[in-house]
Amino acid sequence: MALRQQSPDDVDGTIDAVDAWPPEPEVTAGIDEGDVFDGDHESDGDADGDDRPPAVLDVDPDIAEARLTKVIATFGGVPREAQIAMVRGVAEAITAREHLLVDAPTGTGKTLGYAIPASLAAGRLPVLLSTATKALQQQLVDADLPALAQVDPQLDVAVLKGRGEYVCVAKLHQLAVNEPLFDSPIDPDAWEALVDWADETPTGDRAEAPDGVGDAEWRGISVGSRECPGKNDCPFGAECFAENARERAREADIVVVNHHLVLHDALAERWLLPEHEILCLDEAHKLVDIASSVLGVTIHPKRLTDLAGAADDHVEARHADRLRDAAGRFTAALDGLDPELPADTTAEPLTGAIDELKGAASGLRSALAAAHASAGASTDTEASEKAEALNRLTRMASSLVDELEMLIDTHLTGRVAFVEQSRATRSLRTAPIEVDELLAELVFSERTVIATSATLTVGGELGPTAAQLGADQHPWRALQVPSPFDYPTNALLYVPRTAPDPRQPGYEQMALDTTRALIDAAGGRSLLLFTSWTRLNATAEWLGDRLGDDIELLVQGTGPPRRLIARYVDNEASVLLGVASFWEGISAEGLASVNVIVDKLPFARRGDPLTDARRQAAEDAGRNGFAAVDLPHAAITLAQGVGRLIRTVDDFGCITVLDSRLATKRYRNTLLDSLPPARRTINLDVPEGLELPDDPVERLQALGKVRGGPPATAWLRARLALAGR
Repeated sequence: MALRQQSPDDVDGTIDAVDAWPPEPEVTAGIDEGDVFDGDHESDGDADGDDRPPAVLDVDPDIAEARLTKVIATFGGVPREAQIAMVRGVAEAITAREHLLVDAPTGTGKTLGYAIPASLAAGRLPVLLSTATKALQQQLVDADLPALAQVDPQLDVAVLKGRGEYVCVAKLHQLAVNEPLFDSPIDPDAWEALVDWADETPTGDRAEAPDGVGDAEWRGISVGSRECPGKNDCPFGAECFAENARERAREADIVVVNHHLVLHDALAERWLLPEHEILCLDEAHKLVDIASSVLGVTIHPKRLTDLAGAADDHVEARHADRLRDAAGRFTAALDGLDPELPADTTAEPLTGAIDELKGAASGLRSALAAAHASAGASTDTEASEKAEALNRLTRMASSLVDELEMLIDTHLTGRVAFVEQSRATRSLRTAPIEVDELLAELVFSERTVIATSATLTVGGELGPTAAQLGADQHPWRALQVPSPFDYPTNALLYVPRTAPDPRQPGYEQMALDTTRALIDAAGGRSLLLFTSWTRLNATAEWLGDRLGDDIELLVQGTGPPRRLIARYVDNEASVLLGVASFWEGISAEGLASVNVIVDKLPFARRGDPLTDARRQAAEDAGRNGFAAVDLPHAAITLAQGVGRLIRTVDDFGCITVLDSRLATKRYRNTLLDSLPPARRTINLDVPEGLELPDDPVERLQALGKVRGGPPATAWLRARLALAGR
């Protein structure tokens, strides 16, 4: 396999957003974060009488299955039933040119399930494989695709990333003239190692940078599209790592990208990514949230002051000072708004602050453009560097003006504006209320899309997800492959049916006592997932005073996520507490984790302006807002959290949802049908008077006869005893 680029570093969470730089200003206004590529669009469309090979090929399911068998044989194994079903289903959908949604549970081997048919479909044009997280992208490039290449050595793979993931050659040359000013503290040793590496790297790929390089150091040698003048206007365009990566991707059979790039490419009329007709979207359950971010605008006060500070050395002070003053008024306006309500961009004081900000940004843009025009062309190094800096700053100011115009027009475009709070700072964000129509046009038109995830079903059906993604506005197929794991035997789902629900007195103490009992039964080995930081911190404090020294408490926020997760996996006598991102991506196999405890059903909170607007939109369309918005979100999020437990055929453990609504409310079946088919119980402890055998096998048999289901604590102890723990 000719690997064109290395995969990204394995980090927790989603792939960083990419700044788009589409060709038209009105499109640029809709983009906020990340990097993509500039250059002339080259069409590979067929000309009349063209006798070149087909753009993409039909895929015979039998041939795809045979290739799967050969690839799995390189591991010394045989294909799983679910994997065979997926390979054949994807092959059939590609040949029929119909979209396919595949719910492929953990353990299916879904990456090979779509990558193998994709490798057979690549013709004159490549097939694109897109992920939402860097971890999965790394798995594709480091494990799955190399295994496929053992069967097909001619397979040519490229990885294409955002511009900001590559060294900027122009910025690197500027270091000889001026040391960059950093907006946050850096590690001097890491910076020195980074500069030395950047001088020698053949790819400029951040994934290959020295260990210890953080975001602050990386920003010193990279640029976003707001700064980049583009290949044609940059004196180092011919040497540009990002552009070279894009050129290499055009010649590949398979190109690995991310969802942000896919969306930005669509906004830019598909000239950012190589021309293609087949797109495989892994982690497709994340696409709606990513689209809400990419298709919206976020204005952060720090962006404004950073731009003013960067412009100080290039234009009269009054221009930068005007932007700083406007940023101050904008910040004050945000401080006066309720983050739980939509922000009215047509009402004072916000509308005045945005107007003033737009005027200041426009004035600064004009001043920077005039200074750039006056600088002219020069062979003098220092003058040339100054002209290049002015060009970048002009683009940044222009992008800001465009985005401010979008904020002003938010009320006319089916969007909602709201204040976003992050620690001690606030920003103003606008996002589309519904993205299904946009995704139907941007993603699911003019190509065949294979969308897959371990959690796509809602109530056991794919229809709700197809509607959210906009896939149902085109011909589409549904495929649900069986799990390879024996959940009824190896997993127990415990719900305290008679306990107070989370809104009633007594819930918190019940949750704490139950959590403690389950941790004791498991001897640690427990992942605790929370829906709020408040509950996480309260539980961590309570447990910290009660767990013995032999149990290590690992709490999100007390260290780097990767380090906490690695420690949890390595130390069986540990308990890991997390929110948000910890509901996905953690894979603790074997006896490292036998407990997953969820504090509450993960319904989106009331008072979130975007979610509230979506509920209202559903109601306005004659649908039930709870059923259309809240229930699908909770079903998929809960399934993601529950999916942290069973990762291999040998794993076992207890899933606990400390929310009695899962056993009592009318909507419970929708949520339960979205989860793996674990055996269910409403019992925590052994009923009084019940004598249990000492032998673990006999004990499990006796527990299975308890009315209401096997008591969770005793079941866990018996399973651990069987495993020799």
